[in-house]
Amino acid sequence: MLPCGPALTFVRCLVRKKNVKGEGLEDSLCRCLSTLDLIALGVGSTLGAGVYVLAGEVAKSNSGPSIVVSFLIAALASVMAGLCYAEFGARVPKTGSAYLYTYVAVGELWAFITGWNLILSYVIGTSSVARAWSGTCDELLGKQIGHFFRTYFKMNYPGLAEYPDFFAVFLILLLSGLLSFGVKESAWVNKIFTAINILVLLFVMISGFVKGDVDNWRISEEYLINISAITDLLGSIFPMPRVIYAMAKDGLLFKCLAQINSKTKTPLVATLSSGALGLPVKHCAFNNLYLNYTFFCSSLLGSMFPLPRILFAMARDGLLFSFLAKVNKRQAPLVATLTAGVISAVMAFLFDLKALVDIMSIGTLLAYSLVATCVLILRYQPSLTYEQPKYYPEKAALAASERESAVSESQINMIQESHFSLQTLINPSSLPTEQTATTVNCLVGLLAFLVCGLSALTTYGTHFIANLEPWSTGLLAALVVSFIVTILLIQRQPQNQQKVAFMVPLLPFLPSLSILVNIYLMVQLSADTWIRFSIWMALGRYICSFKSPSLLGLMNPVLDNSIFCL
Repeated sequence: MLPCGPALTFVRCLVRKKNVKGEGLEDSLCRCLSTLDLIALGVGSTLGAGVYVLAGEVAKSNSGPSIVVSFLIAALASVMAGLCYAEFGARVPKTGSAYLYTYVAVGELWAFITGWNLILSYVIGTSSVARAWSGTCDELLGKQIGHFFRTYFKMNYPGLAEYPDFFAVFLILLLSGLLSFGVKESAWVNKIFTAINILVLLFVMISGFVKGDVDNWRISEEYLINISAITDLLGSIFPMPRVIYAMAKDGLLFKCLAQINSKTKTPLVATLSSGALGLPVKHCAFNNLYLNYTFFCSSLLGSMFPLPRILFAMARDGLLFSFLAKVNKRQAPLVATLTAGVISAVMAFLFDLKALVDIMSIGTLLAYSLVATCVLILRYQPSLTYEQPKYYPEKAALAASERESAVSESQINMIQESHFSLQTLINPSSLPTEQTATTVNCLVGLLAFLVCGLSALTTYGTHFIANLEPWSTGLLAALVVSFIVTILLIQRQPQNQQKVAFMVPLLPFLPSLSILVNIYLMVQLSADTWIRFSIWMALGRYICSFKSPSLLGLMNPVLDNSIFCL
């Protein structure tokens, strides 16, 4: 057992938060992408396997015509998460995505968990797109590649692919080399592929709606009589893990939202394309439809781009090996890019990735949930020091005076509210204090607990609720009422008055709804998926222990003028 002193120090280091000062916002990475580059990279990363292959596969195997509803629900989760990403991108314009946002808001432990899951998500995303690209080319050549490798390189081991995919490895290493040259060069290639991609997608949607038949969306009234048919319909509407995969390219697209005001068009495109695919035929074998022979490149580039930056950010902070934080002369994370390419290539070479796609959904949904939670927490903090706004000289004195006045009033309120009571919970001070911030933290924790209970009940107790069992309906009502009351209590607390370029509207309702949707979708995943996820987290725990000197602060994880505060 650890002595009290070292154990307390270890715990404090796990919950310490990253404080990014205004002078520390500049990254050592090259910042050369324009708004058009970001739009092309974000849209291109999503318009790949998710739109071309997954929409038809889910429509054929799971949802049928209700694929449109499935994509709309997935789009709802993505758009709400995108708004939260946009606010954080405005507050903390540094490399790291949800990992850095979690580090700033809730501490080092959750930041490592988030970053570790994002690494898994991007590795599987890159590998799966590469294998889809390889399979498409194999179909184009009459399946001669697959036949050759099945004959001479067949692997008869459970959990592995039927044969090693050398073409996917070559493709990943080729694009990794392109990314290592620099961001600007790869952005030009990506824009070309994305432009072709959009033209093909427009052709698919127009053709689908022109040749479509609305009768294919209709079912008989007799099918809706019994409750089992209704639950079958609910199951067809919610093949969410696979649909979330199509929306899971969050890193760049959502950071782009902080700089442009067009929000995201990708959920709309995916919904329209799925509708176009669902109209022409009724439950047809979409897996025989290959219109995307050369257009996975933009999706693969978009999948590969965020992964080296997550590795770079975590290595820069001392949570991963320091050699991953090295930058070349072109200001690109060369070592992290090549490492990410090798890991993704190994995954694509050996593993059957169909069973691993759901694990990627866990990482994405967990990141969505934590970012929404961080927005709730940060908005109610008494002071924020993540970015120092640039004022003109004549306005600097006035801004400083306003900040000093706000701090003084906050300190007075904190002294007056030295004890917690129901009165202070319902009628708090006009400005946020340490007490109101602690209250919000507790309420957000309670909100997450209620959401988990509500999601589990509506997922595994659907039969009891449909039969109006007293205990199930009573528990459901209690959870719903408690959820609403908790949100209203959070809404009563004073918000921080610091303004940034973009702020999430309808706080705390929209982030709370985002947490509800994301956790509900996570509960839908199978037990096998959670077992694989636990194995991945155990591996992360081992690496965390191996890097424990950094976590204890015995090594210096602070680079780029970034400091830690307890």
